[in-house]
Amino acid sequence: MHTLKIKRSGSTKILLIALSALASGCSPGDPYSTHELAGAPFTEQGPPWLPTGSYVVRSKADWKKIWKWSQRIKPAEPTELSIDFAEKTLIGLSLGDKPNGCYSLTIKRLIEEETAIRAEYLYQKPSANDLCTQAQVTLTAFVTIPATQKKVYFIDGKE
Repeated sequence: MHTLKIKRSGSTKILLIALSALASGCSPGDPYSTHELAGAPFTEQGPPWLPTGSYVVRSKADWKKIWKWSQRIKPAEPTELSIDFAEKTLIGLSLGDKPNGCYSLTIKRLIEEETAIRAEYLYQKPSANDLCTQAQVTLTAFVTIPATQKKVYFIDGKE
């Protein structure tokens, strides 16, 4: 095996930095602009329970994997989705079970970046003085977005 060694001078370092920026899609004075995506609420029947985590569903096969995974804990029959995965991607988040109805989870904003989709969510917990329903709730939030192969990541969009 041969090893190529490159001695870097100051001008070589600058050239490498500039080439790296261009290769990653950046150019001086022309930054990639992010924009907000419109997400449609997912209203179809999903699994009755999902482990805590984020989910990106790009195909019916992905959906079946999620159902199979959720059935290990709380068995349920899978539903057929009416989503056309050639046009839509289903994304979501689960924070598991909570002890009362004062907990909530909402995907509040979707931002398309150059290489990823940023999903900002709002997780609300009850304050000490809240009167809450005493029913266990499963916190899940799903939306459909235009079909994408970009990475999707979720961040807490605390207000």
